[in-house]
Amino acid sequence: MASSTPVRARMDSGTLLFALVCCIPLLCFTVYVLGFVPLAYFDFVSYWSAGRLVLAHQNPYVPASMFALERAQGWNYWFPLVMLCPPWTLFVNALFGILPFREAQLGWYLVSLSLDGLSAIGLWYYFGGKMRSLWIAFLVFLSFTPLVTVAHVGQVTPIMLACLTAFLLLVRSERWVLAGMSLLGMSIKPHLLWLVFIAIFLWAIRNRKVKFLVAGFVTWMVAWAANLAFDPEAIHFFHNAYGPAIATSCGFGGALRLLFGKQHAWLQYTPCVAGAVWFAWYWAKNRRNWSWTEHMPLLLIVSVASSPYCWFHDFILVLPAFIALATRGAYRSLITPALWLGIQVAILLAPQEAYKAAVSALWVVFWILATRNRTVLELANGNWTPAPVEPTAQHA
Repeated sequence: MASSTPVRARMDSGTLLFALVCCIPLLCFTVYVLGFVPLAYFDFVSYWSAGRLVLAHQNPYVPASMFALERAQGWNYWFPLVMLCPPWTLFVNALFGILPFREAQLGWYLVSLSLDGLSAIGLWYYFGGKMRSLWIAFLVFLSFTPLVTVAHVGQVTPIMLACLTAFLLLVRSERWVLAGMSLLGMSIKPHLLWLVFIAIFLWAIRNRKVKFLVAGFVTWMVAWAANLAFDPEAIHFFHNAYGPAIATSCGFGGALRLLFGKQHAWLQYTPCVAGAVWFAWYWAKNRRNWSWTEHMPLLLIVSVASSPYCWFHDFILVLPAFIALATRGAYRSLITPALWLGIQVAILLAPQEAYKAAVSALWVVFWILATRNRTVLELANGNWTPAPVEPTAQHA
């Protein structure tokens, strides 16, 4: 028994060193892209152009109008980049459109990185991580390659991640009205969190969270009504956005279309079927003891992976799952950091964006393997402290 502590100490230091070595190539990639590669036009130019049209009381979902503004900013492709975010989030685009393009792009670049960093801190706290080990959260955050692309192309998913983090923290503190309001920010790209929204609705109904549901519904209606009052033509969003979206092969379904023919648009939705079947089983199994702390991480990964329209950088939304694993010592297993590096290298080397998103579905496998190793380590070391459990119907 006397020698167990030194052996464990050597094991922990060795596995931690291995984890750091696996993260170094990813950290170098992050530093290189964020520090030395000029900001890309994708996708911020579409958000900014839509904001300019909104401020001018014009329809931001008209390709010709978008194309004219995008070309004026240096967009040199033969097709317009259509803005696909729903009408209830147009106020975000309006904020982007206030400033000139380059100033708005740089400003959002800095804000998005800040939102992602603050989310990492909030998630570390939420999942029970110790403050003296907060550097591990930043190591996970900075070695997660979707962060690089999200910031580089100016994506809006950092708002979704920040609101998702706020939702988790607000639910734990039982601030139901604010938690309901946070759903608006999570719905900027609602198809990515489609299973999460279903789970939230079922959970709220089961636990009778009336204030939460009312706050979420009223916030959404106010945002929808205000944007439509400002720009009534935005009501044609679904008609104008669906065509360009379905014409783009992305996500796991898009990879299937590349393999079997892009004309088979129904293949785009095959991941949704698998996701729905899995969710029905997952909810039926865990609904009686549902805990966002325990069940949100895997739910997030499956939701994004089974989305009918996603890119590999959209997986920034599954950062909570990996922060959760880190707080529970998953890095102490040799297989976890090795997979962390291997999967991300495989994603970056995939030849097309649709294949990158398809390979990103391997994060489900990563979670399963890392969780199994985490459980063994927790039982062996006995030094993991679970995060506080959010209130349920019995003691809410």
